[in-house]
Amino acid sequence: ECQTAINMAPQNAKAHNTLAGIHIAMREYDKAEAEFKKAIEVDPEFTPARLHLGNYYASKKEFGKAQEQYKAILAVDPKHIDAHWRLAQIHGIQGDAVAVEVEYKAILEIDPDHAQAHLALGGLYVRQEKLNEAIAEFVAALEKAPNFLPVYVSLGELYNKVEEYDKALAICNELKRFSPPEEEMVDATKQAKEAAKFVRQLRYTTSGIAYFGKGLYMEAIRELKQAIQLMPNSAITRYRLGLAYAGNKDYDRAVVEYEKA
Repeated sequence: ECQTAINMAPQNAKAHNTLAGIHIAMREYDKAEAEFKKAIEVDPEFTPARLHLGNYYASKKEFGKAQEQYKAILAVDPKHIDAHWRLAQIHGIQGDAVAVEVEYKAILEIDPDHAQAHLALGGLYVRQEKLNEAIAEFVAALEKAPNFLPVYVSLGELYNKVEEYDKALAICNELKRFSPPEEEMVDATKQAKEAAKFVRQLRYTTSGIAYFGKGLYMEAIRELKQAIQLMPNSAITRYRLGLAYAGNKDYDRAVVEYEKA
């Protein structure tokens, strides 16, 4: 049908773009590239073809060509979130943190409720050791998407790093929603069970670190022992448990955990 439409109206950019998608699905990538280019030749402002062509180039690691397409989109539509997002990803691969930040902030200016952009910007700040800025972005992400698990994963660890231990414990309490007890997951899929197990590991580890930071060593020992039951080969968790035993002046058990670490 697409080819018929093109034969009847060769200046139909949408038909060229659709036919390119079919070629992609059939793994006829050279033909797809040619059709995307024809769509753009027919209508240089037809952004779907430019986006698909840019994505195709990015998949081939031809980042310069991909950037040309995304920037051409933004010249037509400066509020095109996908183009900003794709540029941010390429800048990240190229190690240009400044450009990455510019693109994420551009997305948030267009859509302040874009939780994924808040999360991504927070992750950038973590890598730059801008921990308070990262926390602000993660908190903003949760305000927009209260069930966004990746934010909780990052935020609990960050609160411990900046010694906001009560806030870290509050995050652990929220994580209970994502990790029901095993007896409640008898009929769950294997993937769901593994995901809940990961969250429980994270929750026990994060709370253990927080209790240790507050000087509550017995509580820290309790939580870290729970974490070790789920991941007995975790050397760092055993080391932390050793520290908690030492803090509680139980030096013999501390030595045992150090030796296992």
